[in-house]
Order: sequence, then C-alpha cells, then structure tokens
Amino acid sequence: MDNKFENMDTIIAKVLCNEASAEERQMLKEWRQLDKANEEEFAAMQSVMMETEKLKPELSVNIDKAWSNVQSKIKRQKQGKIVPLRFLRYAAMLAILAGISFLTYRLLLNKPQESIQLTAFNAIKTSNLPDGSTVTINKGSSLTYLKNTYHSKRELQLNGEAYFDVKHNNEVPFIVRVGELHIEDIGTSFNVKTLADKNVQVTVMTGLVMMYDSVDTLNLHEGETAVYNVVNGTLSKITGADKNEAAYATKHLVFENTGLLDVVKLLNDVYGTNIEIADSALKNCRLTSSFKNENPDDIVAVISEALQLKVEHRDNQILLKGEGCK
Repeated sequence: MDNKFENMDTIIAKVLCNEASAEERQMLKEWRQLDKANEEEFAAMQSVMMETEKLKPELSVNIDKAWSNVQSKIKRQKQGKIVPLRFLRYAAMLAILAGISFLTYRLLLNKPQESIQLTAFNAIKTSNLPDGSTVTINKGSSLTYLKNTYHSKRELQLNGEAYFDVKHNNEVPFIVRVGELHIEDIGTSFNVKTLADKNVQVTVMTGLVMMYDSVDTLNLHEGETAVYNVVNGTLSKITGADKNEAAYATKHLVFENTGLLDVVKLLNDVYGTNIEIADSALKNCRLTSSFKNENPDDIVAVISEALQLKVEHRDNQILLKGEGCK
C-alpha cells in the first residue's frame, strides 16, 4: 500500500471527531475508494465511535476498563472486522476525556450550558454574534449556539436560511452545521439555505468556505454555489444560481429582463412591503436594473418611471397601475 496511507486509523479517528483537515478528509476519501476492505474498516471504526458516544461519565475513571469495554463491543459486532488497536485506545480515551471534561464542567464550574436561539418568525432578523460576526436570518428560520463556549468553539446549528458575514479567526474556526453538513469559514461572507427537498445550498459572496461531512469535502470560492444532497451525502457545484439568493440580507437586487411579477415578489420578500399589480396587463412588463441598499419607495419610483406605471398608495398597500408593456 502507498506509504501516504500508513496512518489511516489516526486520520479516520480525526475525521469522525470533526478534527481533520481538508487534506486528511481527501486522503480518507481516496483510501476508501481503493479497496472494499478499506470501506468495511471505516464502517467498523465509525460504529466504534457511535458506541463511545453512548458511554456515560463516572466519577471514578478507569482507562483500562474503558478500553476493555470498547474492545468487547467490537467483538460483538457481526462484521468480523479487526479494528486497529491504536484506534480502540483512541476511542476509549476520547470517551474518558469527554467524561472528565463533563465532570470538571459540572462539578467545578457548576454552571449549565446556556443555549442561545435566534429566530426570525415573520420578519428578517439581523443579529451580532459574540465574536463580532453578523448573521441575517431569513423568515421562518432559526440559529442556535452555546453561549458559554462560543469563543472557544464557534459552532452554530442552522434550521432554514441565513446569511453570515464572518469575522475570521485562524485559531477558532467558524462552523455552521445543517444536519450532517458542516460549512467552515475561511474568511468570507456566505449564504446557507435548506431547500424544499431538504438538500442544502451554499453560496459564497466573498472569500472562501469549506463544505464537508464525514466523507466528502468541497471548497467554494467567491461567486460559486454548491448543493449538499442529504440522501446520498454528495457535494456538487452548480451553475446558474439565483443572483438574488442573499438579497434578503444584502439588499442587493439584480434584475435581468425579469418579469414584473417576480420583481414585485422579491421586493415584498426582501423589504416586507405589500406591493400589488392592479392591472393584469402589467404582468407582461419586464425590468433590467439593479439596486443596492436602496429605500423600497425609491425602488418603486424608479420602476414606475422605467415602465411608465402609475403608483397608488392605499393604506399599507402600494398598487401598480398602467396600460401594460409591449
């Protein structure tokens, strides 16, 4: 076997603990594809890790006993695969260290973890995070993180869609989790969205991000979009993504021969306005223009001038009227 694969048990352990580099994740991917036996070995080690997570911390910690327990669990598995000894000890030590950390935290600090949840119900919500990063959460979405440990472990759980403008820190990575997918900042601003089919779409506005799960890794550069398939765990870049993907957060709107119906829908989504097309003939109108951080009333004024529309304000509604476009 190639010498570069000689320490795979250690690399697998790091991947399963979410501590591996992009290079190590790629190496694991190549190694698993080399031989069916390698894939079986990875599955066995993954099972070991799942078992160690079930171990409960005790006040009296016995390393040899814990190691023996993990070995016994492996022997009971039906695969019949021999797992490298070093990984067994690594897994046992991991469980023990987790228990010690838990006990130290609970008994010495006696301070429970405080979970912070940021939720956008019927309106877009922008919040400053403890490290100076900014997040804009789209309607119907939420973001959760642990307050007590945030400065040492910037890991957030997203449900829905949010735009992140990250204050980069080489020592403490900024990681957004959506199910099994991790999105790690490498100095950037990016948008994360859970699609209707539960797949996850990531678009990078500036800089670079790394997307990964326990198997695959993909780097995304400025202007690129990728989708994570939750069913088969694949990561793939896509083209032709919506240029207004993060408009709800950036307030940067781009219209390229866009139908007036779609223009109005986006304005209502981004600004919470109540614009309606009063005359059906206007649905044939199309607009090519762009706006950045403009007041919605000013945007409507520009659109009405460009398309020769009449604007009528009625209570909280903005009605667009006209004879239509040729």
